[in-house]
Amino acid sequence: MIAGVVLAAGVSRRMGRSKALLPWRAGETVIEAVIRALQTGGVSVVWVVGGFRLAELSTVAAPLGAVTLFNPDYAMGEMLSSLKVGLSSLPVTVAAALIALGDQPRLSPEAVKQVVEFGQQTGSDGIIAPAVETPGGVVRGHPILVPRRFWGEFLALSAGAAPREMFRRRPDLLHLALTDDDAVLSDIDTPEQYAAERQKAGLPPIELNKVREGDAERALD
Repeated sequence: MIAGVVLAAGVSRRMGRSKALLPWRAGETVIEAVIRALQTGGVSVVWVVGGFRLAELSTVAAPLGAVTLFNPDYAMGEMLSSLKVGLSSLPVTVAAALIALGDQPRLSPEAVKQVVEFGQQTGSDGIIAPAVETPGGVVRGHPILVPRRFWGEFLALSAGAAPREMFRRRPDLLHLALTDDDAVLSDIDTPEQYAAERQKAGLPPIELNKVREGDAERALD
């Protein structure tokens, strides 16, 4: 079984509000778009690692069948702490974890499926990441498929390290699944990036100061 682990615990300092709870499509928040992409793309179950505004995050994730986990160190803003919470919480029935970011609302089920199928073809001998060829070279994105046998490598990283440190130590473990879908490289950190992502998705602009976090319906009235 493949489990999705969505990292969504950050305090969103540059955005000034929860990125995961921003409105996306009608009746849908950013985090819901990510969860649905994982589920439709072939992930059996989804765990969302939260911290900032955890109760609201759980409220929107639960109806989709996603389990919300709490990262007590979320205020530190380190992705590794959320990754460790997610990996250490998965049941023994999970053979691999698909690590996604909570602020990738343009992530498509097709991109998820490509990573999952690439992993199935190569077996459990490596970690699979989507990648896009850009003018500056090949750039790695998310979600990343991590077979259980490699979880210990991440769990052993020291506090303050970034997950990519593991790839620096063991570049031989990383297999890239090339794609033309630049959504695997995108995330949302600022209001400007949010507006740009909406434009790329063909969605109308939103004045964030006029909507409440998590209120996807009112945002699009």
